[in-house]
Amino acid sequence: MQEDIQKSISLLRQVDLFRDFDEETLNALATNMQEVHYRKNELLFSQGSPGNSMYIIVEGSVKIHNNEHTFATLNSHQYFGEYTLIDEAPRSTSATTLRSSTFLILSRDKFSQIVVPRADLWRKMMVVLLGRLREFNAREVAMTQKSIEIQREQDKLIEEKRSLEKQKVELEQKNASKDKFFTIISHDLKNPFSAIINITDLMLSGIYQSNPQKDHEYIKQINFYSHKIFGLLENLLQWARSQTGQIKINFKIVNLSNIVNSILDQQAGVIKEKNISIDHDIDTYLDAYADLDMLTFVIRNIVSNALKFSPANATITIKVRDVEDDMLEVGISDQGIGMDAEQLSKVFRIDTRTLTHGENSELEGTGLGLILCKEFIEKNNGKIWAESTKGEGSTFLFTIPKAM
Repeated sequence: MQEDIQKSISLLRQVDLFRDFDEETLNALATNMQEVHYRKNELLFSQGSPGNSMYIIVEGSVKIHNNEHTFATLNSHQYFGEYTLIDEAPRSTSATTLRSSTFLILSRDKFSQIVVPRADLWRKMMVVLLGRLREFNAREVAMTQKSIEIQREQDKLIEEKRSLEKQKVELEQKNASKDKFFTIISHDLKNPFSAIINITDLMLSGIYQSNPQKDHEYIKQINFYSHKIFGLLENLLQWARSQTGQIKINFKIVNLSNIVNSILDQQAGVIKEKNISIDHDIDTYLDAYADLDMLTFVIRNIVSNALKFSPANATITIKVRDVEDDMLEVGISDQGIGMDAEQLSKVFRIDTRTLTHGENSELEGTGLGLILCKEFIEKNNGKIWAESTKGEGSTFLFTIPKAM
């Protein structure tokens, strides 16, 4: 028995909490401590349970944990639960053996009987406990600083990821623009040029027999394809300028009625040939604050498409109305072939062909004009969209700032 007490005293001297205690006090503590044994993976106490004892590991290993998170692993001659000698607060963590272990347990009641009456011993123990608290605080500060640094690194990585994703999107858009350009060059310019070459080769060949009716038909086709090429080249030039940032915006007060009437005068030949009725009654006082060239391009492009896709004897409606205190809404409706939901979702996208309808070359297009329309309207602080039903025509609408 005395031998066991001496072993316990020897162990207590290795614990910083009791290192400066005198022999008599250590003997009293050792006499009142209980030696217990626990198997591997056995729970000593759980979080929230009453705290009333301190544990010293004679031999073994313990993990201090909270659910699945392990805060510390303690081994032989280390101790835990020392704060329960002072207060009755519930356990803040759980303790479980990692292997078969032996402990000396000192209860709060026995400790109070032996140490509390002696102020000198109490003071020595408090110095050790305060030192441990300062050490824990220093570790917490270091961990907090490390956590802040990790968070900063994570934020930096997130920002770099966003930047890479943005660059990826921009690269995909540039690739889509490049693909669009080569598609136009290889197909949309090649075909009308091929048609003109074939017609003129036939007219210049020895087998061609000229007559007024046939000559007129060929000249009409050459004129049609020439206008098509010219319009395409004009769009390509505008697009190239917009891609290289060469287009400068010149905001000023412009009259919508004058712009529409001028465009209708330019399209008078097509309107007469297809017997198209134009329904518009735009108030002459409705002025926009926008770039004249860009706004003219947008309206001309949408009106040209409406004429292209409308059958003979159809009606095109042009309306302008106030939608907000500082915005106007322009709507241009046709009675053409219309678009389904899928075509409508792609109408302003650079990476798809949206205006290819059937075999009639008059109804083929690159979609580049509408892409430019979207870009120009957005540069003028407005928005553009389309509404359409297959077989029932389309309406293109856009908003533009009103001149105040």
